[in-house]
Amino acid sequence: MKKENRFFERLLEDWPVKAVCFIIAVFIYLFYYSVSTEKKSFAVPLTVEQNGIVAVSGSIEKSVSVSVRTSQDEMNLINAGHLSASVSIDSITEDGTYTVPVKISVADEILHVSPMEIKVTPEEIEITVERRGVKYLSLQPSYAGEPEYGYSAVSVNLEPSFIEVKGPHSLLDAMESVPTSEIVMTGKSSSFTQKVSVMTLSPLLSADTSSAVTASVTIEPDLGEKYFSNIIPAAVNLASGLEVGSVIPPVSFTVSGTVLRLEEYEPDASAVQLDFSRITEAGEYELPLRIQVPSALKVSSQTLTSVPVTVTAGTEAAAASSEVASESGSSDGSSGD
Repeated sequence: MKKENRFFERLLEDWPVKAVCFIIAVFIYLFYYSVSTEKKSFAVPLTVEQNGIVAVSGSIEKSVSVSVRTSQDEMNLINAGHLSASVSIDSITEDGTYTVPVKISVADEILHVSPMEIKVTPEEIEITVERRGVKYLSLQPSYAGEPEYGYSAVSVNLEPSFIEVKGPHSLLDAMESVPTSEIVMTGKSSSFTQKVSVMTLSPLLSADTSSAVTASVTIEPDLGEKYFSNIIPAAVNLASGLEVGSVIPPVSFTVSGTVLRLEEYEPDASAVQLDFSRITEAGEYELPLRIQVPSALKVSSQTLTSVPVTVTAGTEAAAASSEVASESGSSDGSSGD
């Protein structure tokens, strides 16, 4: 007991002086630590570990500030790539808003650094979560440019055409499709295939967007119609000595085909015809109307399919007939005498 008493007596002897010395020693240590070490702050991306039954449904901090204090020599070896920040919601099972701690991890390359003091700001963050859902969404093609004039894309097929998306059920319920990167249509005049990718989704959703999607595009010429009016049919193959003795009415018709071919086409004088090859004598006839167009085009409608015509003998034929009739009359008169 006497020895213990002496120890405490000596400890308390001149205690104000000893307390001052202790405080001075602490300040000296802190001053030395401050001047012999360096502090640097890094912006570190914040990741969310969400492998449970809930997913983040609201906005969160994209990064946190991580400060590192160590010796000046060691500080030269440290960069933001050696640090990672994360929060975990794997243990949460119900919808709601929660406060979760931020966890800092360091790369193996700097584990040997000593001394090293690490602080993160903020140390906790609020996260709103919802139960995780799964939905299969159709892929929606996006386009850049237009095909060559006179051509159009008539169909676009994507393979695969659907993608599995996971995330908060409220976000999934509002989605019907996922866009792809642009399919380049500029100047195309024939069918083609192109590899496209799935566009980046909301960071709150997850999907396998690494696989390429094949877009098969069918390009075909544009089709159209062209109308021609009041075209007078040409009389062809009319036998010598016969004439058309009636007015041939005009006809109007519509031609269909590709836009480029229609732009080039204009009917010539013999495009619309009445064929008299079977007419051998004067009379009244109903002749079929013939409209000739290039093989790439076709006549889709016409105002007349046949035309009534009167065929008469020509002037020379009429004179010859008159002379024959006159001679026949003279011969009959002579016989009477």
